[in-house]
Amino acid sequence: MTTRKKVFRIVAVVLAVAIICCLASAAAFVFMPIPTMETAATEASVPVPTSVPEAEASPTPTGIPIPTQTPVPAPVHLTVATFEQERSALTDIQKEQYDQDVLGEVIQFRGQVTEVSTDGGVYTDEGGLFTLVKLLGIPKDVAITLQKDQLIEGMGTVVDVDTFLILTIEIQVTSWNN
Repeated sequence: MTTRKKVFRIVAVVLAVAIICCLASAAAFVFMPIPTMETAATEASVPVPTSVPEAEASPTPTGIPIPTQTPVPAPVHLTVATFEQERSALTDIQKEQYDQDVLGEVIQFRGQVTEVSTDGGVYTDEGGLFTLVKLLGIPKDVAITLQKDQLIEGMGTVVDVDTFLILTIEIQVTSWNN
């Protein structure tokens, strides 16, 4: 038998033994019992309660009024000015994430009307030089009465942030004063 054949046979035997060992450990893993809640509790020696204590009698009145749920206005953490300020300190990739994160957030706006478009959008001068604020959802009968340079302020929800050429913040208005 040549040396080459001997080496080949030795390698074949080693591979066969390795495969048998792998299969044996895999079989042990596959057929391992799956622990259940009961076996986990007994293995960890956790005491299992045998009875549940009975509920105490109804509490006696103390004269302290019981609080009732009252509507609380959502806190406003975001204004157009803070939006621009926070955004200006970010890198491009951080700005993209920030723009996505503010969608759906409550925002406060205050500015003078610069335009009312035929699609119902009311534009204000609140943003900086390269920022446009578009207010959506103002009824047409109200929008038609708005004048240029008229102050409008209120609350809304950020529905879109667009950065094509200039920064455009679209706000779905929920309340306003004019």
